[in-house]
Amino acid sequence: MFTGHYINTIDDKGRISIPSQFRQAISNQEINSLIVTKHFDGCLYGYTLDSWQDILSKVATLPQSKKEVKAYQRFVISSAVECVFDKLGRILIPAKQREYAQISKEVMFAGVGTRIEIWSREVWDKVIEDSKNILKNSEILADLGL
Repeated sequence: MFTGHYINTIDDKGRISIPSQFRQAISNQEINSLIVTKHFDGCLYGYTLDSWQDILSKVATLPQSKKEVKAYQRFVISSAVECVFDKLGRILIPAKQREYAQISKEVMFAGVGTRIEIWSREVWDKVIEDSKNILKNSEILADLGL
């Protein structure tokens, strides 16, 4: 389970150190990589292999002729890459994924349960401000059962 948010920087080669709190959770599962994929929100999602397999299994049960299922497969699943940890706990995020998420220097990692969201720091700050505005109305949270 991933929780919390942490800032790191990406080096010139596209390598970034995964926060130690997340690495600890991952290493407890004896995993040495993350599946990193694009997401519609403008960030990257990082999954353990088990969580990624759960997603693939779920998508396989969906009606394959639906345009929304095809769109999800083409956008999210086809962009997934396995990023293996090096000895220093870093992963190499491919250039196309960095470009998509507008990641250049500061990177925000957000643990949101079964996945890690990887954001450009600038975009993250805007998303958090928007989130605060959305949630100002406590009735929305009550409607969600929170």
